[in-house]
Amino acid sequence: MSNGLEGKPTLDRRNDNESREIGNPDLPIWQVMPEIVEKMRNNNRLILNSPTGSGKSTQIPIALWKEGFHNEGKILIVQNRVAVAVEIAKRVADEMHAQVGKDVGYVTGPEKNADPKANIVFMTAGVFKNMIRNNPTLQGVSTVLFDEFDERQLLMDISVALTEKAQEKGSPVRMALMSATLDAEKVGTHFP
Repeated sequence: MSNGLEGKPTLDRRNDNESREIGNPDLPIWQVMPEIVEKMRNNNRLILNSPTGSGKSTQIPIALWKEGFHNEGKILIVQNRVAVAVEIAKRVADEMHAQVGKDVGYVTGPEKNADPKANIVFMTAGVFKNMIRNNPTLQGVSTVLFDEFDERQLLMDISVALTEKAQEKGSPVRMALMSATLDAEKVGTHFP
C-alpha cells in the first residue's frame, strides 16, 4: 500500500512488518517502552522522568499509536512552546511515514495544521486549555502527554489540573507528565 509518499508504508496496521518500521528503535526510550505502554494501558496517570534525547517526546506518541490507543481517541501532546510543538509534530510524522496535518498534526494558536481525523496532535498549553474548557471531559481523547512538565509554566499547570478534574468526573482519558529533570517523587505525592 502506498500513501503517495515515495513508496513509504501507510499507517494501515494490516501489515505488521510495515508497523515495525515506524519510529526510531535505536533511541533509549524503547528499552522501557513495553513498561510505559503497560502502565498507560492499566492506569490513567504516569510520571515519566527520562534523560534529554532519550526519545520520550517523539517515540511515546508513536508507540501509543502502534498499540492502538488512537482507536479510543486522539493522542494529544502538550508543549510549552510553539516552535517545539511544530517541529516535533513534523519529526513524528516523518518517522511514521505520515503526512503532516493529515495523520499527525499540530495546533499552536498562530498555526494550525491538523485534520479533524488526525490521530496524534501536538499543541501548546494555551490551545489545550481552551480546548478542555470547551470539552471538559475530553471526549474523543484517549491520552494527553504533558511534555517538559518540569518547566512548570502556568498554562501547563492549569491544563494538568483540568485534565485531573476530567478524570475525577469519570473521563477515561489517560495523562502522562514527562520530563528530563522532573522530581518524580515530589510530583508523585500529588499524582499517586
